Amino acid sequence: MQETQSAADLQSAFAQPGCCICRLLARVEHRYFTALLYEQVNDPGIRDVLRASRGFCPNHVESLAATQNAPFGSAIISQDLLDTILSRLPERVEAEPGGTLAALRSVLGNGSDRHALVRALGATAACPACERFNGLARVYAGTLAASLEREDVSAAYERSAGLCLPHLLLALRTRTSETAVDRLLARQVAAWRELEHELAEFIRKHDYRFQSEGLDARERDVWRRALYALAGQRRGRDEYGVRV
Repeated sequence: MQETQSAADLQSAFAQPGCCICRLLARVEHRYFTALLYEQVNDPGIRDVLRASRGFCPNHVESLAATQNAPFGSAIISQDLLDTILSRLPERVEAEPGGTLAALRSVLGNGSDRHALVRALGATAACPACERFNGLARVYAGTLAASLEREDVSAAYERSAGLCLPHLLLALRTRTSETAVDRLLARQVAAWRELEHELAEFIRKHDYRFQSEGLDARERDVWRRALYALAGQRRGRDEYGVRV
């Protein structure tokens, strides 16, 4: 069922700008953080996961902060995480004279205090959003590679913008046929050649001799599309106009 739905989602994304996997991950990411803020902030299981990971990585903190109605739910999550971190410090630290580090030495013992402190304060699990979306990216990449063995899917994919480099590499690592690999690479090379040409025009028209020609709509944002083509664009709903 998951692979069938993933295949349908991918084909619907072929006609949209940018990497189809980035686009789908952006949609799922939005739903993930919306559900977290509206329904799961006080869920004991979610709390345990976030305590172990010490919250989200910097990229996904930005995603959380950009979600509608983030302030209240984010405050609850952050307060719980700070309580968790402070509870890992020895009780005598704040009351001990001579400063925090002196207190830690007296509680934890000389020589091992900093290592013990790092272990006490550090995360014991990865960012849960990264874990979720990386797994989903592998599903999408594998489904795409397998689907490209079909003529109708391949024809539809030919009209897409191809993949970003990270998701292309992910798709190439899957166990798929040489036919699918050839189709992946043919579309990608064509997409990169087109992008390279647009970049050349963008650069040329910045020369004072050709500035009067002006940039067309696609050339104006080609620098941004090139960055996303090389690095991926997980948070792409605004840039790509994704409607969720």
